[in-house]
Amino acid sequence: MYFIHMRLIWLSTYVFTAFCANLALRTATQLGSFLSPQASIYLPGSSSFDIATQRWQDWQPPKFLAAVEVATVKDVQRIVILSPVPMSSSQYRIETDKYADLIQVQFANLLNLPFLAVTGGHGSIGSLGKLNHGIEIWMRKLNTTEIAEDGQTVQLGGGLLAKEITDVLWAEGKQTVTGLCECVGNVGAMLGGGHGILQGRYGLIADNLLSAEVVLANGSLATASSTSHPDLFWALRGAGHNFGIVTSYRFKIYDVPPDNRWTVESYVYTEDKLEQVLELTNRFTEGGKQPVEYLNWAYYLWMPDFDADHVRHPHLISHLKSIRSYELTHNENAQPVIQYTLLYEGTAAAAAPYASQYQALGPVNTTSRTVRYLDLPSLTGNGNNDFGCQHGYSVLQYPISLHSYNITAHRAAFGLFEQYTREYPGLNGSFVMNEGYSLKGVQSVPADSTAYPDRDGNLLIAPIMIFFDPSEEDHARQAGSEMRRVLLEGSGSGKLDAYVNYVSEGESLQEIYGHEPWRIEKLRELKKRYDPKRRFGYFAPIV
Repeated sequence: MYFIHMRLIWLSTYVFTAFCANLALRTATQLGSFLSPQASIYLPGSSSFDIATQRWQDWQPPKFLAAVEVATVKDVQRIVILSPVPMSSSQYRIETDKYADLIQVQFANLLNLPFLAVTGGHGSIGSLGKLNHGIEIWMRKLNTTEIAEDGQTVQLGGGLLAKEITDVLWAEGKQTVTGLCECVGNVGAMLGGGHGILQGRYGLIADNLLSAEVVLANGSLATASSTSHPDLFWALRGAGHNFGIVTSYRFKIYDVPPDNRWTVESYVYTEDKLEQVLELTNRFTEGGKQPVEYLNWAYYLWMPDFDADHVRHPHLISHLKSIRSYELTHNENAQPVIQYTLLYEGTAAAAAPYASQYQALGPVNTTSRTVRYLDLPSLTGNGNNDFGCQHGYSVLQYPISLHSYNITAHRAAFGLFEQYTREYPGLNGSFVMNEGYSLKGVQSVPADSTAYPDRDGNLLIAPIMIFFDPSEEDHARQAGSEMRRVLLEGSGSGKLDAYVNYVSEGESLQEIYGHEPWRIEKLRELKKRYDPKRRFGYFAPIV
C-alpha cells in the first residue's frame, strides 16, 4: 500500500508538473502573437527566466508560468487584459486596440490568470507567495528618461532602477529623491511612499510624483495627477501597489548644488557604548527636527573580524560573505557591535560639531571621507555589490517607525539580538537596521494629501532576520517579532507604524496604511472602483 501511495503521489506530481509546463507553453505561444516585436517571453528552465524572476531574497516567492519582458505600454495592457474584467463605471476611458476582442476569446480558458509587475525584485512581503502559476510582467525595458526643457521635471520609464535615475540626472547636473539602495526599482519604492537621503529637502519619493501613466485592472490606461483621476493619484502615493502598473511617470528634479559634497564618517562601537551613542543621536535629531544636512545610519550586527584593536570589515559590505562560516558558539567572548554612520551634506568642517562628539565616545574604528552624492550607497552598504543587491538567502523584516530612541528598550532589543543569534547560529548573518532621517521636506506635504500615513516617524528601525536554512524560519520570526515588541512597548504609543516597503508578515491594515479610520475606508472604496476583482492583490493587499 505504501508503494502504491507513493507512486500515486509521484504520478500526480508528474501530471501536475506536465500540466503547468503545457500551460506555460500554451500561454507563451498564444500571447507571443499579440506582443510587440521587441518583447520577449521566458519559460521555466531557461537562464533568461531565472534572471527575470530572480529576487533579492528567497522567502515566499511568487510562482510564475512565464516571464514576459515587456517593451511597450501596449504589451502591459495586453497581458493584463488576458483576464478581462470590465469596469462598470463609465467615467474611465478604455484604451483598447484591434486585438482586444481576439485576446479575450483566445484566453477565455485562462480567466483569472494572475500577474505581477516586477522591476528590481525587492518585494519581500509574504503575500507575494500567494501568487501561483501566474505571469511576471518584467518592466526593465521600460527604462527611458527625458528631462524637460525647463529642467524642472523628468519623464521616467516604469522599469528604471534607483541608480539608473541618479546617474542620468547627475550627468546633467540634476538630482532627485530615490531610495538609497542602487538596485531597487524606483516605482516600487515610490508606490509605498519611499524614503531617501534627500527627503529632508524634497520630501518622500512619492511627494515628487507629478503624474503617472497607469495600466488599470481592466487593461485600460489612465493618467493619474492632481487634475486627472486625483483620487487614484492620492492612492498611488503610499498604497499604489494595490491599484495598477505604472508604466511611466513625470517627476520633480532639482539642481545639484555647486561644489556639492557629503561628509561620511563611520564608527564601530563596542556594545557598552550603546546608551551613549543613542543618547547623543536623540540630542542631535530632536524627533526629526535636525537640519536637513544631517542623517544617521546604524546597524547592530556581528563582525567576524572584530577584535579589541582593529576591525578589518568596518562596513556592512562584506558582512554576508564573512558571516556564513562564522560560528558564534566557538567564541564565547564575542559580542555584536554597533556600526554607526554619520551622513552630512557639507564639508568635514561643517560636519565637525556632530562628528567630533561621536569621535569623543571612543569608537574602536573610525573612517572619514568626503564624497559625492553618487558615492553614498556603497559607503552605507547599499551599492550594487552589497547586501541589498545580493541573492541566495531568506529574509524576514520587522519594521517600526519611531520618533526617538528609547534607550532602555534598545538595550533590551540589543540583548535579544545577541541572545537569538548566539542560540541559533543560523541567524548570525542578521542585523538590526536603524535609519535616521530629517523630516522637514516630508512634513511640508499635508498629511491627508497622500495615502502615505506616517509623516512623523524620523527613525525607521527594523530587525532584519537572515537565514539560509528554511528550518530557521520560526526562530527568525520569533526573534524579529520579539525585538519589535520591546521597541513598540518602549515607544509608549501602543500603535505600530510599519513601513509598507519593509514589511514581511503579520501587520494589520491599520499598522501599514494608517490608524485613522478614514484612510482605510477611502482605500477600500477606491479599490472597489478601480480594482473590484482584486487583481492587484499580492503586495500588502487592502482587501
